[in-house]
Amino acid sequence: MSASVTTFFVEAGKNILYFSFDYPKLEYAEIFQIIGSLDLKNPAPYQHEQLLYVVHGYGKLPYPVGLRPAEIDGGTEKYTWDRGTDQNMKDYLDKIQATGVWKHTGGEGPSYIFESADGMEIVEITKDEKELTYQYSYPDREE
Repeated sequence: MSASVTTFFVEAGKNILYFSFDYPKLEYAEIFQIIGSLDLKNPAPYQHEQLLYVVHGYGKLPYPVGLRPAEIDGGTEKYTWDRGTDQNMKDYLDKIQATGVWKHTGGEGPSYIFESADGMEIVEITKDEKELTYQYSYPDREE
């Protein structure tokens, strides 16, 4: 494995600090620990008003950033979503469809059903107030 230099930058008020690390001599966990332990005087937090999304592990479904796990049991995942307004839900559903990986196959109102483009995964997403529930099923998979 060849070594490479990985550069990170941190905004601190009007200053931008650059850090370069030799990867893989330092693993990413060590690099993030170093950056996370910085103690900057009077840092101003960055406020991002638009929704951000992330995929987990090898998954293909984007999740809104800021979900807090409430209950995860088998194929059902429940999260608290503080920013779960009707408009944010509409934007989230648009984001899922914009990936090109998911197509809306049913449901309206509080529940929406999406199927992966390869047909291997179906997810029903239900919004109830500030709670999002994901119910996953895998139609061609033997239990």
